[in-house]
Amino acid sequence: MFLNFVFCTSLVNQFKVQIQFTGEQGVTWGQIELQLINADGMNETFTLTQEVDQLKESERIQSLIVAHPKLTNVSEVTLTYTKYRGWIYYGLNEWHIDRIELLDSNFVV
Repeated sequence: MFLNFVFCTSLVNQFKVQIQFTGEQGVTWGQIELQLINADGMNETFTLTQEVDQLKESERIQSLIVAHPKLTNVSEVTLTYTKYRGWIYYGLNEWHIDRIELLDSNFVV
């Protein structure tokens, strides 16, 4: 028995996100989360890096995320940085971002 799966991108609410970190910060370890919010207050949060990931100054991270189909017309974006707290290494208290770029599947946002 063979099963065929078809992935229909027109039904998927996907976004491409790129984040450019500020230079001259050094290195940190921490988690970056992105929250998308629409005008109705519906929101969804995505983890872009894990708490133990190393983040470097001037680095650019990018990710493809798939939001709930009802989360349309995004009007607000919130980024949260949580520093890593380990025994030997720890993250900086603050991590600065120069630019956030968010594009939907039509290259709009």
